[in-house]
Amino acid sequence: MRRAFGLPTLLLAGVLTLPLAGESRAQVAAINLDEAVELALSGRPELAGAAAFVDAERARRLLGLGLTGPTVAFSREGIATSSAPGSGFGEQKVGVLQEIPFPMALRGALRVGSASVGLAEANLTVLRAEIREAVRSAYVDALYAQELLALRERAVDLGTQLLESVEARIEVGEAAEIDLLKAQLQEAEARD
Repeated sequence: MRRAFGLPTLLLAGVLTLPLAGESRAQVAAINLDEAVELALSGRPELAGAAAFVDAERARRLLGLGLTGPTVAFSREGIATSSAPGSGFGEQKVGVLQEIPFPMALRGALRVGSASVGLAEANLTVLRAEIREAVRSAYVDALYAQELLALRERAVDLGTQLLESVEARIEVGEAAEIDLLKAQLQEAEARD
């Protein structure tokens, strides 16, 4: 089965949870995990195709159980005695052949049809589960990225506060220049 939902799902999760460049987080609409899963499951062409395949297998299961169309046969035997068409043949036969399947064959066909319907339904269930798993994974990754962004912003704020504190301590003579260099290095690391 082909998995074609990795990148679109990640993009969807990124659009729904992360702020765009220049926007604040308050302007981005929040979406919970259940809404994200429902959004991913709705309108998916591969799910619609799999559901249509299940319906087709259900219809095909009963389609093979009926009688087949009859066969009509016509034959002539003998030697023609005159040149007129259709004359002189000793024997002409018209026959109709209708096959009636044995009951055990019908039972076997019904079992095979039911198994193919079950397989199609199982494939649909697996596809839905894979999409749910991919959305959940992308959602958790997006939440992780949000939290990491908040922590990095907090680290930059703390680095800036430390730098301001060390600069103030240097002005009053309580800190050395090396402390200022350390504070600048920590702030620069927090920004990267």
